[in-house]
Amino acid sequence: MAYVRKRGNQLAIVQGERDPESGKVCQRILFTFYSKKEAIAALDEAQSQLLQGLLECEYPEIRFHWKRIWWAVARNMEALPEQYEYREAEMVKRFRSDLCAFTRQLVLNDPQWLFPSAELLRQHRFELEYLIELIGWRLKLCDAKPDEFNRDNEFYWRFRLRGREVPADTEEGISALYDRGDHERTEAVLRLLADTFEHDAEGHNYLGMIALDRGNLEEAARRFTMMMELARKRLPRRLTPRLFRNNHRGKPYRRGLSNLIITLNRLGQHDKALAHADQLETICGDRDGAEYYRALIHLNRGAWEDAARAARHVRNLWQETSFVAALASFEIGRSEECVADFLHGACNHPSAAMMIAGRRAKKPTTHDEARDWEVGTALLENAGAYLARRGARVRRFLGSLITSPGIAELMSDVEETRRRRDQERRGSTRVAWDRLQHMESVKFAQKHAVEICRQFYAGAIPRARGQRPHAE
Repeated sequence: MAYVRKRGNQLAIVQGERDPESGKVCQRILFTFYSKKEAIAALDEAQSQLLQGLLECEYPEIRFHWKRIWWAVARNMEALPEQYEYREAEMVKRFRSDLCAFTRQLVLNDPQWLFPSAELLRQHRFELEYLIELIGWRLKLCDAKPDEFNRDNEFYWRFRLRGREVPADTEEGISALYDRGDHERTEAVLRLLADTFEHDAEGHNYLGMIALDRGNLEEAARRFTMMMELARKRLPRRLTPRLFRNNHRGKPYRRGLSNLIITLNRLGQHDKALAHADQLETICGDRDGAEYYRALIHLNRGAWEDAARAARHVRNLWQETSFVAALASFEIGRSEECVADFLHGACNHPSAAMMIAGRRAKKPTTHDEARDWEVGTALLENAGAYLARRGARVRRFLGSLITSPGIAELMSDVEETRRRRDQERRGSTRVAWDRLQHMESVKFAQKHAVEICRQFYAGAIPRARGQRPHAE
């Protein structure tokens, strides 16, 4: 709970928090009033609504009892001076001080004079190049005209109540930098921003994803855990599914939790991964997401029935989970179910089916093929523990299945229908789109699985675990 305290000739809205090292309770300053004029403006109804909104947005995890706060401000207003130079003290002085410190370091580190300076600048090349781009972008926009969206009041409340997290436009730039695939440059910039904005959670999420892409699973788990801890500080003490459904504030925490589940699964820490999946369902209210991760975890730990059940629960949302169901069904010995599940996944992601079956997939040239490639790559990584132990037999089975004449013809039909659908987008018809929707359905796969299993009886395709398929 926030409250008001005197600090010399200032009034501060503070909150008591316990130091994690010493265990002592100290005051955390949330906002400071510097003059009577500012306090009077804050007591005005219109101005108070603005300040309340800014403080609640900056500190969503803190409860503000505004009637008590404004009463305390009015009672202690005499402690404040009449005037205060807000622009010079709060804006210009801060910027000038940091600018001078940066300029000093840049001037003194002359690579022509000192070789250690050349090494230092080379070490921070990516960060400095990012700052050059950022400075250019800021200068390009500095001639903007004042309007209702960029105007601040005379007390600079909007300027003073920001700085805990990376601004949205900077975060979009980081996202674009990550999507380019230059992880070395992106990591350098992210580490700079993480050190600059120590309360920002998203930077740790990107650093975790870079570590995950590199196969550095321990580092990825550490980063996602840090993201969750930072995101948790900005959430209410009691977490409920309603918070995550109706408020964007919960998205960073849920994103970090999901990424941590993926990482723990790849690390082989299946019990921890399942516990976090339970949290995703009970705390965040994301049953479907939890089942998606459970399907992969159960497959890796050899719980075939649980893997198949969880995969089929979400296969209409994430069609690639049908591959997980197919692998689990193969281990149980249910060949017809295995064929039907694999066909459903293959009709939605043909290239991914080739990768799962251990066959070479063609290089992606379209958006659909690129998506299929990403799906297949992710499945190979997330089901890596299972494939390492038992992948040889199932891939022999699926390899024979996908290269059989009936399946090969069906995959060609899917790709041709995709091409016709893309051509139809220029007009008003949707014949190919409707046909593709039908081909990507579970019923279509189950129907064609019957004919495939007839070939199975004839010995054209190896059997799963030597058992006969179940009747339809």
